Amino acid sequence: MPDIVYGELPVVDTEWDGQALPGEPTPVRAILRWEQVPVDARWLPNGPARPNPDYVDGYRWIGFPAPANRLELLVGYLRRQWITRETFLRHVLDCEVYLPAEIDSARGPVTVPVAGSLDRVPRLYPKVVRTQLKVWRRTADRRHSAVIELGGKPFNWPISSAELFETPESDTPEVEPAELVLPELEPGVACADLNRAAEKARAGGRGFSVAEARVFGKAARVWRDNLERRRAGQPESWPDDLRSAGLIERYDADGVARPRPWNFGKFGEQVPNSVFSAFALSGAYVGFALGEAVGLLAEAGRHPDGVPLRWGVLTRHLLAQSVAVIRNFSDGVTAIPATLPVEGEPSWLTAVLGAELPPLSGIADLLTTALPATAAANGRVHQSPDFGVAVARSLCGPVVDEGAGPSIDLLVRVLHKMLDHEFRWPACIPLRDLAGEDFPLAQPILDLRADRGADDEDQLDSLGDGHSPDSVLSRALLAAAKRDYDPTTALLASVTHSGNRPLTAAITGALLGARHGIAGLPWVTSLAHLGVLETMAEDMYQNFALHGIWRESRSDRENWRRRYWPDADPVEV
Repeated sequence: MPDIVYGELPVVDTEWDGQALPGEPTPVRAILRWEQVPVDARWLPNGPARPNPDYVDGYRWIGFPAPANRLELLVGYLRRQWITRETFLRHVLDCEVYLPAEIDSARGPVTVPVAGSLDRVPRLYPKVVRTQLKVWRRTADRRHSAVIELGGKPFNWPISSAELFETPESDTPEVEPAELVLPELEPGVACADLNRAAEKARAGGRGFSVAEARVFGKAARVWRDNLERRRAGQPESWPDDLRSAGLIERYDADGVARPRPWNFGKFGEQVPNSVFSAFALSGAYVGFALGEAVGLLAEAGRHPDGVPLRWGVLTRHLLAQSVAVIRNFSDGVTAIPATLPVEGEPSWLTAVLGAELPPLSGIADLLTTALPATAAANGRVHQSPDFGVAVARSLCGPVVDEGAGPSIDLLVRVLHKMLDHEFRWPACIPLRDLAGEDFPLAQPILDLRADRGADDEDQLDSLGDGHSPDSVLSRALLAAAKRDYDPTTALLASVTHSGNRPLTAAITGALLGARHGIAGLPWVTSLAHLGVLETMAEDMYQNFALHGIWRESRSDRENWRRRYWPDADPVEV
C-alpha cells in the first residue's frame, strides 16, 4: 500500500474575520494549528496536528469585550498583533465612522472622538457626521488627532496626527458624509429626563438605540405626568402593560409599585468611592434569576427563546438572604453574627412576594449566599473578600461545614473581583489569580478552558456529579470562563449537562451579569419580576456603598428604615 500523502490545513481562530480586511491574508498569529489531512483519501483519519508556536490568543478570548463594529474589530486585531500598525491604518481609514459635526480648533490641537457605531458616540453632541476618516481628513485641521471610542478609557485607541494625515488612501468606495441627529435628541423624542439618562449610558459606552431612545422618552413623559398627579393629590394613571410602555417597577417601603422609565440596563447610579459597580451588581442579581429560569426551562426540555421566564426557589432565597444581610448591617453595625437567620421578616419584599420561603433542596443550594454576602463588602462596613466569606458562612449557619464552605469561599472571591467598579473582569481572570493550593478547584477549570475546541457538555459532565457544591460551582465557572464573550452561548452551555441545571445556570448568570450588565444579557425582557430584582440589587448597593443611603438626609434614612425595619424606632440624628 503506498504511503499516505498528507496536506496541511490551517485551523483559524474563529475571531478572525477575513471579510473585515479584504485582500489581507490570514495572519500566522491567528492560526491555532495545522491539521494533517490525507490527500485523495479523505475517508482516512487525519494525521497528528502540528501546533503553531506563533499563535496568539484572540482579543475576546483573553477577556476584552466583543467588538460592536468593524472599527472595534480592527483595534482588537491590532492589540493582539494579528495585524501590523500599517495594515490597521490602511483599513481603519476606510471604516464607516461617527464623529462630532462641529469641532472647535480655536484653542489649538484637538483629539477628535471617533466611534464605529451610533451607540458608541461618547456624548450628546448636537449633531454627528457619518463618514470615513479618509474623507473627513480632507477638510480637517492637520493639528487634529483621533481617538477611537470603544466604550471606556481603558479600551480607547489613539491615532496620532501624523498617522491620520500621512497614511495613503486606498482605492475603495467612499461614504458620502451625512449629518445625523442622535436618537436621544430627535424632535419629539428629546426631553430632560431622556437626556440625563442618555449621557450616563453613553459615558459607559452603551448609548441608546433609536428604538430605545423613543421608548424611554415616551415613558419619561408618562412618569413625569404621574408625579405631577401625585403632587396634586390626583389619582395616578399608568398603562396596563408597564414593560411594553418602557416602564419598570420600583417598590416603596410598603411594597407598592412606583413605576419609572427603564434604562434597559445600560447604566447604574454609581456613588463615589464605592468598591463595586452598581451596573455590575444589578447585572449579577438579574443574571442569577435569569440563569435559574433558563435552567428550570431546560429541566422541562424547553428553550428560552420567545417564552416567559420565571425564576424559582433559588432566587427567592437569594432575595431573602439579601434582606437578612441588609437588616443586620444598619448604620454603625459591623459585627457578623455566628448565624444570620434568613426568614420572611417584614419588608417591602414580603409585601410583594409574601413571607413564605420554600426550603432549599440540598447543600449545594447554599451557594446562593455568595452574592448577597459579597455585596456587603462594598466599602461602608468592609471591603475585603474575607468579610464577604464570613457573611456567607453566617447566612449558612452550622450546615456550611458539611461541604459547601470551600466552594462558597471561592465563589465570593471570584464575584468580589468581577463586581469591581473600575473594570469588567471576565471570570477567567480571578480564577487565574486564585489558582493554587488554597483553591484547588480553579486550575482544572482553567485547563479545560484552554482546550477551546472540546465539547462543552462533555467537559461539564467531567466535573463531578453535577450536584455537590464543588461540582456545581466548577461547572458554572467553566461555562462562564470558557464562553464569557457570548452570554447566550454561556448560559445554554450551563444547562447542557446532567447535573443541577437551575443552580449551575444561576451562578453562571450571576457571573455573566457582573461582567456584561443587564444590557448584555439575553432574554431579559421575558424575565418575570424584573423590577423586584433591580430594586433589591439597588438596595444592596445603597445600603453598603460608602456614600450610600446612610449618608443621606434624615427623611431618606427614615424611609429606608421603614423598608427593612418597619417595627423599629424612628431614626435619630
